[in-house]
Amino acid sequence: MNNKDIVQLKLQKRLLEEKLLKNDSSLDRLGEILSKKENSTKSFSTLASLQQKKVPIEDSKMLSTGVTLGDLRIPLKGKFSNVKAYVDSQYLEAIPVTNKKILDIRQNHSILLNGKPEVRRLMKAKEEDAARKEKKEKIVPSVKIPESMLPNRYIRGELPCTIEHGAVKYLSWACPLENLDYEYYLPLFFDGLQCDDMIVGFIARQGIEDMLYASRGSPERIKSVIPSLVRPLRNALSKFDTNILLSVLKALEQLITCNDGIGEVLMSYGKQFLGPISFFMDEKKNIGDQMDFAQRRNNDIGEEIRKVLELMEVHGGPKALQQIKFSIPLYQSCVKRPDAHHLKS
Repeated sequence: MNNKDIVQLKLQKRLLEEKLLKNDSSLDRLGEILSKKENSTKSFSTLASLQQKKVPIEDSKMLSTGVTLGDLRIPLKGKFSNVKAYVDSQYLEAIPVTNKKILDIRQNHSILLNGKPEVRRLMKAKEEDAARKEKKEKIVPSVKIPESMLPNRYIRGELPCTIEHGAVKYLSWACPLENLDYEYYLPLFFDGLQCDDMIVGFIARQGIEDMLYASRGSPERIKSVIPSLVRPLRNALSKFDTNILLSVLKALEQLITCNDGIGEVLMSYGKQFLGPISFFMDEKKNIGDQMDFAQRRNNDIGEEIRKVLELMEVHGGPKALQQIKFSIPLYQSCVKRPDAHHLKS
């Protein structure tokens, strides 16, 4: 054998010895772990058997140390003073907590953790309930109203006007407005105010505005038509719709201010259409000290109703206030009278 072969054999021998040492150490560790597990299983099996036999736990003995659990619960003396009891929590049965102090601590802790979100949730629920009560829809009386004739008249081409579409929509009339039969066409346009359709509503509003503007200077045209305008006004207001109400209020404002003496004739029929208006008297915007940037749209129902009623009182003659008060008792006069109590000395 050569020297090289001898060196290789020595190296192989050394490697085998190291591997054997490692295997011995690992085997020793595994043996210790198995012995510990066997001891623990034996001790817990003995505890379980004693519990089944209804033997007190204090009378049982720990196999690993030979000390009873009763001895571990009291101060130990002598050679057992350094022994510590160990019981794994997974082998213990769940016992409900009945101690009042512990329960109070848990309750306070849960309040600290979940109290603020719970309070916020309750406050939000109260605010939502209050808002729901405020927005609660009013009970509207159901009234049978005949359908408007304006849509059919427009579809069949019986109206002397058409819609011109451009930057601004407007009505193009087939003849001068002074030559129209106001007793036929003006009630027809007022009857179209009750329609929800956007096209028909635009035709009705724009037709009323154009015809009333063309009648300025000749009030006899409008005075003879007013009795036939009361029923369409009543039908439109009986819809109890806010959008329809705004268009009716605008039409009334234009009707009263188009000529002198129209308001006085209209107020003689006021009891027939003022009733539904009183249903919306409290529909006012309440924005506090904020700015209302939508004033130019004139969509505040309460404010528009106040304007129309004041116009009726001013232009409706000496008995206008009495007739308004008959249908709307909460209305306050806007005219200063000489017999008012605040003017008396």
